[in-house]
Amino acid sequence: MPSISDNVPRPEEIRRQLRHMLQNRRFSSSERFEKFLNCIVGKALNNEPITQSIIAAEMYPKKFSFGEITDVRSIANSLRPALAAYNAEEGQSDPVHIRLPYPPKDKKTKLKVGTPYKPLFSYNPVYPAEREYQRGLLHLSQLSPMGLAYALLCFKKTIQLDPHRSAAHAAVAETYFINSLYGCPEPATYYLFRARKAAALAVKLNPESWRGYAVLATVHTCLREWDKAAMAFEKALKCDASETRNYSGYAFYLLAAGKQDKALQLVKDKAETKSGEPAAERIYPLFLYATRQLKPAERLLRNLHDTFETDWIVMLTLVLVFLALDRPALALKANQRLINTMRHMALIPEIWPGLTILVYLRLGGKYERLARDKITELERHYEQTGDREPLQLALMYMGLGKPEKAISQLARGVDDRYPFMTWLHLWPIFDPLRDRPAFKALLKKLHLPVSA
Repeated sequence: MPSISDNVPRPEEIRRQLRHMLQNRRFSSSERFEKFLNCIVGKALNNEPITQSIIAAEMYPKKFSFGEITDVRSIANSLRPALAAYNAEEGQSDPVHIRLPYPPKDKKTKLKVGTPYKPLFSYNPVYPAEREYQRGLLHLSQLSPMGLAYALLCFKKTIQLDPHRSAAHAAVAETYFINSLYGCPEPATYYLFRARKAAALAVKLNPESWRGYAVLATVHTCLREWDKAAMAFEKALKCDASETRNYSGYAFYLLAAGKQDKALQLVKDKAETKSGEPAAERIYPLFLYATRQLKPAERLLRNLHDTFETDWIVMLTLVLVFLALDRPALALKANQRLINTMRHMALIPEIWPGLTILVYLRLGGKYERLARDKITELERHYEQTGDREPLQLALMYMGLGKPEKAISQLARGVDDRYPFMTWLHLWPIFDPLRDRPAFKALLKKLHLPVSA
């Protein structure tokens, strides 16, 4: 999901802020401060190296020729508290803050050359546009339909206040993409097309936005635009290889494209180090399930169960794993937790009713009546809303022993670009359909890369 590293002020905003600051008495009264700030900010914006020697050569060429560079350290030591005081007082309402990092107190800690002289640029957290953006991130982190609705409102308000903020457009794209996973209240393509448009605008505003390219690539993946997905991820990697590899959408693409080992290693590394996205630890078991490593997935899920007992990704993966291991009774327990979790998150009563029906019918006996009741409830909901989510209907027909009808619903999901269909060739839950000619023909419609 969006992070602080994506949300940096634009160069023109930084230059405007620097001009504004240099008019303040804290800096205008000191020629040394003015020269120093102009030097380091200018070099940072031009992506030029900034070291004590480079600054000394530019500010004091005569002294530098004799090897004297201590003045640079002295100015930086005085400037750091001056910048902090300005940001807290006169600049507390400014849109952008400029800081100079303090060297570590522990002298044993080694920093990259020039780090203490490289200025840091950030949006002021109390500035209206930034405040709305941060609120949006908080809602987005919930990964729930309700949270997504509020996140979208916040990001759109951010754009209204600051139309050129690339990070906000990328966040809108990501919000639409996550909405497509639910496929409600609109079809997946409704969200995916809007996500693609917002991501394209994000990279147009900032061609260095790794996240803009990464979201765009993920959307291309769901739309099965494989070449475009590969190119967009390539651009994201050039912008920031580390952040892109930590992005779950990249592993999602790699697995869909047949690069299983690389995808699993990326997700495993994130899960074990708890680096990258917060959801990485919960997503790893889903990748194990998709690659049929069911026992390792179960072990991980049992460890995560208590910590993330209200996390829908963990509960959904548990249901899928237990079904694959032919343990429908345990699947039922996990599914009930999934229902309870989604009930307070969702705008609709139940997001995976087809899975519930399948679990009931796998158990049989007294649960068959519950399955019939759930089918009636599902049909009534679809009649009232006009929404006929293909994945849920496919799961329902699988439970009823009607494979051809299940495949016809999956075909509709493929045509409508539901994101879950991107892994149709992987999901173990569809193994009972895999040998049927209609299912094999359906997989060909994915136009998967050769490596898949």
